[in-house]
Amino acid sequence: MNYQEENIKSGKHYGIESQLNQTQEEAAELIQAINKYRRARGVGQETDLGTAESRANLVEEIVDVSIMIEQLCDLLLITQSEFDRVYETKVARTMRRRLG
Repeated sequence: MNYQEENIKSGKHYGIESQLNQTQEEAAELIQAINKYRRARGVGQETDLGTAESRANLVEEIVDVSIMIEQLCDLLLITQSEFDRVYETKVARTMRRRLG
């Protein structure tokens, strides 16, 4: 099974408005997972959640957001070359900042 093709089909099935909403929800869950992971590592408020469990949750949420990004790129007709161009620009900017 080609999971990428199936993911794109799902995005088309639900449509842009639904998937924009879903992406917002998944991004919010990723933010929460980041906070819980940081807390499990001793940054901020204490938590009973262990590092391994919070990391596993973080990985899951990263994947959920990645799935939605893939769908949005297809639905918004963002080409791989457009994506790569912007990606490279952003990474180059970060490198310039990091290297001074």
